[in-house]
Amino acid sequence: MAHLDGNHHHHQQGLDVTADDAPQDKLSLFELQLNKLQFAKQELICSLKSDKEMAAKKYEDLIHTMRQEFAANEIQLNQTIDGLNDEMNRSKQKSIQDVNEVTDQLKASTQQLMEAKQTANALQVVVKQKDSDLNQLREVLNKCENDYKLKINELEKQLNDLNNSLIDMKTNKDLTQNELNLMKTKVNSLEMEKQSINSSLSMSDEKNESLVQRCETLVSENQRLQQTIDSELKAKHEKMETISSLRTALNDNQTEIGRLQNKWSEMEKSRINEINALKHDLTLKEQQFREQLNQMTEERSLSDKKSVNDINSLLKKLQETNDELHRVRDSSEKQKQELESVVNQMDKSIVDLDDSLREAESEVERLNKLNIDLEKSHKELERSHREYEDSRSSVMDDCNELRATLMEVEKSRLDIRRELNDYKISYFSLENKYKSKDNELHDMKRRLDALEGERNSLQNSLESSGKSITQLKDMNTNLSQRNKQLMAQMSFNENERREFERQLNSTSMAMTDRESNLSLLKKENESLRERNLKLENEKKRIEKSYSLIEKEKYVLKTNLDDIQRKSSKTFDNSHNDVIIDEAKIITQGLAALELKNIELQRKVQGLQSLMNETEAINDTDSGHPINGNASDDLHRLRLAQKRAEELIDRKDFSSKHLSNYEKELSRYSLSPSLTTTPPRFKEPPNRSHSVSRVGHLKHQNTDTSTPLPAYSSTSNINNAKRKLNYNKN
Repeated sequence: MAHLDGNHHHHQQGLDVTADDAPQDKLSLFELQLNKLQFAKQELICSLKSDKEMAAKKYEDLIHTMRQEFAANEIQLNQTIDGLNDEMNRSKQKSIQDVNEVTDQLKASTQQLMEAKQTANALQVVVKQKDSDLNQLREVLNKCENDYKLKINELEKQLNDLNNSLIDMKTNKDLTQNELNLMKTKVNSLEMEKQSINSSLSMSDEKNESLVQRCETLVSENQRLQQTIDSELKAKHEKMETISSLRTALNDNQTEIGRLQNKWSEMEKSRINEINALKHDLTLKEQQFREQLNQMTEERSLSDKKSVNDINSLLKKLQETNDELHRVRDSSEKQKQELESVVNQMDKSIVDLDDSLREAESEVERLNKLNIDLEKSHKELERSHREYEDSRSSVMDDCNELRATLMEVEKSRLDIRRELNDYKISYFSLENKYKSKDNELHDMKRRLDALEGERNSLQNSLESSGKSITQLKDMNTNLSQRNKQLMAQMSFNENERREFERQLNSTSMAMTDRESNLSLLKKENESLRERNLKLENEKKRIEKSYSLIEKEKYVLKTNLDDIQRKSSKTFDNSHNDVIIDEAKIITQGLAALELKNIELQRKVQGLQSLMNETEAINDTDSGHPINGNASDDLHRLRLAQKRAEELIDRKDFSSKHLSNYEKELSRYSLSPSLTTTPPRFKEPPNRSHSVSRVGHLKHQNTDTSTPLPAYSSTSNINNAKRKLNYNKN
């Protein structure tokens, strides 16, 4: 301005020198117009610079924030993907372990079933042999009973005849000799009958012969008859006393045997009551455990529904945020268009100014160098115009740079979409693989159903064998009663008494054997208690695994929430669809894990019921005396049960077991290294670990975890590396 004032003053001096009024007025007006134009131009330049700077700052801030957000989202996505991959690997390892355990349990159960079949067949053979032996014993006993009855009847008749004869002889002492002769003939006949009946009455035969020789003298005969009668009465009394003593001893022995049998029955009843109480307690515990499981499943279903609702709400929020981002972009584009319109207007105004300057130059040329100062000012205006053009070119360059950055952002978005399409293709291929594995799992389930049918048939055969054993026991009791009756009848002879004493000795030995059996039963009860403790420990271990699965579920849910929150700022609708699919997959995987745990618990309960049935059979068999080969067979049964329990409790397996397991896996086209199956599919028959859809199940050889696609926006090389690693796994 000072420069312009100086020029104006110099121009006025020149005008004063020339002293021309008309050109001075024109020059003053022209100078005023030039000053106005210069002021307007400077204001426009300042406003353009400020607008340019503001726009550049805004675009730079937006670009910087967008880049930071993209970088942060990429880092977070990589971290979450790595965490999910680690969790997937862990779940795969767990599923493999679960599959191995369940397969081992199935092998042990199949071995138990085969051993039970063998023992059942052996028991049937033993039962047939014992039936034949019992029939033979019955025939022998019937013959012995008939012989003893005949002998006893003959002895009773002889004793009655002797008693009658003695009584008659006492009453008829004063009879005549004729009567005595008749008596002699009767006595001779009686003596002959005695000799023919029983050789044991030799003493009485000798006395009768002496009576026959001395029958001539009645007195001597009467005296001798009285003596013989007295001696026979004494012998009879002695025999009666011995018989009564033997009967009292037999009664005492029978009472003792009855008392021992009552004690034995009471012991059996007490054991049965204890076993029933234990079974009742176990059933109550199982019912409580099932109720808790039902409650947990209901709570989980509610929590899953809530999580689904939360995910839907978050997705809605993501859509709203995306809409807002689109609106912001539209508004930014509108602002950009407005700025471009302003720039165009400024260009138009600059063009107008150029036209006015040209007119001024024409006027200056017309004035024929009257005002050199005006030319200088015009040069300054040209310089400012050049500066303005330079600033304009810089603004255009900045705009081009912004456009280039936007193009790069769009290219990155296209790359991300391509990667998503690749992951979708790989996902569909995995789904097809999982479907084939699901069909294989259905085949495994059918085979398990066939095994269960065989198990039921074995149980029926065991029940029939138990019934036959009870029948044998009843037969033994009947035979023991008959033996007691025979012993009571045979107690009249000393030889029979000796045999009875031997039988008493044998019964004492049997009592000692029973005591040894009782000690063995106690030991078996202790072993059964230890086995129940082991089963309870297994239940606790399953509950712990169940709690770990719940923790993994919670961690997966938290990861989902974090991913959805972080992705809500930057991802498009395509990203949201992928996140929804991933959330569904993870929820399905969690549900599959829960179903797997339930199947494991059912298998544990089935094993417990099997063990309880075998315990019941052992208890019923141990309560009764067993002779011959039956005790050996039961001992073999118990040894087989112990071996089966050792196989169930054993965790380390030999190389043979592992090779057999790998052969079985190859038979069903399942490799032990693969451990992933889609959660939406049903659980395989074995899921050993974890039972989830674990391993190649299930339990059973399938996994409950599903591989999530790894997202990355850095490069296609990283994606290719990840795919290769995934295929290797």
